[in-house]
Amino acid sequence: MTSTARALEWMREGESCEQQHKTSAAIRAFEHAAQSPDPKTAADACYHLGLLHEQQHHITAAVRAFRDATRSGDADTQSSAYYHLGRIHEHKHLLSDAYAAYLHSARLGGKDSARAQDAIHRLWPEAT
Repeated sequence: MTSTARALEWMREGESCEQQHKTSAAIRAFEHAAQSPDPKTAADACYHLGLLHEQQHHITAAVRAFRDATRSGDADTQSSAYYHLGRIHEHKHLLSDAYAAYLHSARLGGKDSARAQDAIHRLWPEAT
């Protein structure tokens, strides 16, 4: 297990690599940070991993990372992770899974909750 302080160093490293478009290095750093004993740091790392895997079209890994991020105690991280899960499920035409994920995101009220609500209205106008 990684200490909280070391996990935060890995987070900074991952974010730096991400900004420099060094995807493989960013993924490695976030994987280390995800081992943090601090649930918020671990969830944030998982969220970043999900985004990177989604960009690389590694959908199974992205889903796994976003699901891990939904276990965060932080509503904003949870909402964003559920929103991205909804997008992936929608793209795969798993509409009942997409609806559930978007609904979770919308109910949590984080930064992506409005986009999740828009997706619900777009895909299921009768749900409003």
